[in-house]
Amino acid sequence: LRETWWSMPATTAGWSRAQRAKAFLGRHAPLWIGELAMKPVARALRQDPDAALRRLFHGLPDADVVALNEPGVKQDFVDTLREAFRSGTAGVALDFALGMKPWGFGTADISAQVHLWHGEDDTIVPVSMGHRLAQSIPGCTATFLPGEGHFSLLPNHATEILRAVCGESRTR
Repeated sequence: LRETWWSMPATTAGWSRAQRAKAFLGRHAPLWIGELAMKPVARALRQDPDAALRRLFHGLPDADVVALNEPGVKQDFVDTLREAFRSGTAGVALDFALGMKPWGFGTADISAQVHLWHGEDDTIVPVSMGHRLAQSIPGCTATFLPGEGHFSLLPNHATEILRAVCGESRTR
């Protein structure tokens, strides 16, 4: 697979038309279009972070909304977004565009130990993509968690994830 994750067959099942359009633009449009598209997000985060978050949270699974509304998690999320846009929209647009480009290597070429954790209710990165990656990376250890989304996974399972990464058993 010398492609991007979003263009792998069947990996974007569940994506909205808007998500597919954003991925297409990220891959094919000039960077300035992405920068322009990010300006309203950056402005909204500066002017009214709570309203901006309500818009960003729209369509997320319940687990993500609950996790992102936890006081510490919510503030960390806001701080991260503000920092991402601190110097403008160019960095965020470039990061997104790079994520949409071909990787330049195949997942079957990965020789490092890989632990993949994925929330089955993730609406940002479809669980079908996680399954596809898990099947295509040799020796991948995959954990798929029902009832978890994109943002809830780490706050709810950080200890388990860190134990797996550090080589400890998850059953301790």
